Amino acid sequence: MAVDQVAMVLLGAASVALVFVALAHSGSSTVLAAGSVLGAAALVLLAFRSMEAFVLVVLVARSGLDGLHAVGHTASTDPATALGAVFTVVALLWLASRRLSGRKHPVTAPSVTLLAFLVAAALATLGSEAPGHSLGEVARLATAILMFFVVDRLCEDTRRPDRFVLAVLGAAVVPVAVALAGPLVGVHRTEVKDRIVRAVSTFAQSNPFGHFLTLVLVVLFAYVLVRRDRTRVVALVAAVPVLLVFGLTYTRLAWVGAVIAALVMLWVSGHRRLAPALVVLLVVGAVVTPQVRHRLDQLVRPNAAVSGSESGFGWRIGHWGDVAGLSGHNPVTGIGPGVVALRLSDHEPTHNDYLGVFVELGVVGLVTYAGALASLVALAVRAQRRAAGEHARTIALAFVGAITAYLVASAAANLLGQVVIMWYLFAVAGAAAWVARHGRLPADSTSGVVDAVHVPPGGREPA
Repeated sequence: MAVDQVAMVLLGAASVALVFVALAHSGSSTVLAAGSVLGAAALVLLAFRSMEAFVLVVLVARSGLDGLHAVGHTASTDPATALGAVFTVVALLWLASRRLSGRKHPVTAPSVTLLAFLVAAALATLGSEAPGHSLGEVARLATAILMFFVVDRLCEDTRRPDRFVLAVLGAAVVPVAVALAGPLVGVHRTEVKDRIVRAVSTFAQSNPFGHFLTLVLVVLFAYVLVRRDRTRVVALVAAVPVLLVFGLTYTRLAWVGAVIAALVMLWVSGHRRLAPALVVLLVVGAVVTPQVRHRLDQLVRPNAAVSGSESGFGWRIGHWGDVAGLSGHNPVTGIGPGVVALRLSDHEPTHNDYLGVFVELGVVGLVTYAGALASLVALAVRAQRRAAGEHARTIALAFVGAITAYLVASAAANLLGQVVIMWYLFAVAGAAAWVARHGRLPADSTSGVVDAVHVPPGGREPA
């Protein structure tokens, strides 16, 4: 084993150990910061050896870091912040080195429209009412968009987009395990909202955890619908604990997004006859489960035990009116990214990404955002049409479900500002972009088995 490999392993092990020590001491900022620095160093060494391995590890690890905060919530010592910073620096340097070496990549509509949206966000920051806060929001958005560019190019180099889809599934292992097995060892990662105990696991809140599990479920569902080998059985088995934890988040918008995504996936994959059965199953499940029924009932009925409370739907209508009232301050470029929560008395975000983009980024931002979403939908359509073979069709169908769930949930949620959610969405989008260009993975050849080692980084198989 080379010296850098030994150092990478030792640094990684020390990082994990320090994080656990910090957790045992109620989030000691000094210990947590040391663990973050050592982990960052290990990842940098990994990036020197393999950029693909670096990104895969980042994706698998990211979902387990949101809930790790130092005492006082010092962001600079949070592992999630350190990971985002390391990914951004390494990714920019990697992209720059590719450019300097003359390696070109096809210009695609998603890449152009996503960059245009990022420029619109940066433009809104110039006239922001809170420039420092807005700059942080733009940096978070840039990190998420950067994931698409990196994965898109790595797929072109390795011809293995399936690995990034599998990384999304790998990212669910620790959060699901903590949610299910944590209470058995005294780890209770939950929160109480609307008098309901909701699973948080390794995330900061139950809502982003629910939306993350939506992406995991649509990927698993794609495997179930497309694959004909034992992979389908494995996906079905894996879906059981994920579905259980997904229900325990009590995230209604994630539920709705997942259901609509599943129906769309059934439609486009030719399994339309299963749609009525799915609807009946969901209705029966909601009726026989008191907690689920109560959670859904809160959408249209106020809490009888709380004087002056509103239903979930009624509260959102009033809140959206307050948010829309801020749009008149600067309708062209908006009041600035992330400023809505600062301006409102309850300090709540928009709870509607479309309205939020219009108010915070103005007409310019809304037009570019609509263009970016349209290009991602078009990408899903192209990938679905061009996909040949089970591996490629699985990726294409997974992205169909992912973008559908995102479009639906964004109408009443704050997904755009959740970097942890956007990373996984754009990772699947980058994999789907490769399928849209090439149609068939090497593993979908007639033999069904391809040794990835024999495919060099340039993307060409040996003669």
